[in-house]
Amino acid sequence: REEIHDAQRHLSRLVTERTEVLAASQRQLQAILDVFPGVIGSFDRELRIKFANREYARLFGYEMHEVRGTHMRDLVGPEWFEQLQPRFAAVMGGERQHYQRAVADPVQPGSQKHIQVTLIPDEVDGEVIGMIAVAFDVTDIKAAQIAAETASRAKSDFLANMSHEIRTPLNGVLGFARLGVEESADAPILHDFFRRIADSGRLLLGVVNDVLDLSKIEAGEMQIERVRVDLRAAVAQATSLFAERASQKGVELVAETDAGVPAACLGDPLRIEQVLVNLVSNAIKFTERGRICVQTHWDGDHMMLRVSDTGIGINAEQLARLFRPFEQGDSSVARRYGGTGLGLTITQRLVELMQGTIAVQ
Repeated sequence: REEIHDAQRHLSRLVTERTEVLAASQRQLQAILDVFPGVIGSFDRELRIKFANREYARLFGYEMHEVRGTHMRDLVGPEWFEQLQPRFAAVMGGERQHYQRAVADPVQPGSQKHIQVTLIPDEVDGEVIGMIAVAFDVTDIKAAQIAAETASRAKSDFLANMSHEIRTPLNGVLGFARLGVEESADAPILHDFFRRIADSGRLLLGVVNDVLDLSKIEAGEMQIERVRVDLRAAVAQATSLFAERASQKGVELVAETDAGVPAACLGDPLRIEQVLVNLVSNAIKFTERGRICVQTHWDGDHMMLRVSDTGIGINAEQLARLFRPFEQGDSSVARRYGGTGLGLTITQRLVELMQGTIAVQ
């Protein structure tokens, strides 16, 4: 009998010690999770809270002692609970789920908080016994995103209005300049003046159009068509625009089309021509002698357009900056050749919008 009593007392001490250790571990875990910057909650398979940190209780306006045993439906509301049912089912099936939603701010009535939620299956020996919800307050990030989108729209509206206000009188200037060029053929000095006005006007119009195009692309307002395109005609149109400039520089400008290129493909004819014009224009700008070739090749899945030249070239360090807006190979390029540094940026964005890729060698 005494041995039994000793064993019972020893067992009681062990249980007490283990209980105290477990309670200390739980207190330590609770303290750690309470200072965690996000929200953490553990749910059983019936979606009742087994455990939550202090931030979880605060987010939903509960006291800590009220949280345990609370059903998910009471936390998020019946309407949102029904919308989330497929996600909960997926988690119980072993899948992670991510979503973002707005909740009422318990501290500031009438306002909302935006939270980013991750639902993780709680597994023991391969069996899902519940789920763990981890959430972060992204209200400030959401506000910054909305402010950025608003600013982007305001910028786009401003640039659209500005470009219209500039282009309207500029088109008048260009019209009269072209008329002056035609009518002053017999007066060399006057003819040169009008030609310079026309050239400067075209450069200014190109800058305005580039800024407007980039603004539309960044704002997501650039519309891309998907219609039948005759690439041979598009290449011929783009090269014909620069035939005279190439001839004046003594540079050979040619177009080569592989025999396997189909009669037509799907794309946006205006934007394809814009891309070709940008690339051929660059090639002529940076080629003093030799040859520029526009090649069209069909590989069975994609159409490849390649513009090659015998120009000044570009080193590996400058290649990394080539498609960045407002940048050129180096500062001497801008001084010698001019340009805004937007052409290749716009070209890259247009190609990507058409689900293509662009590269330079």
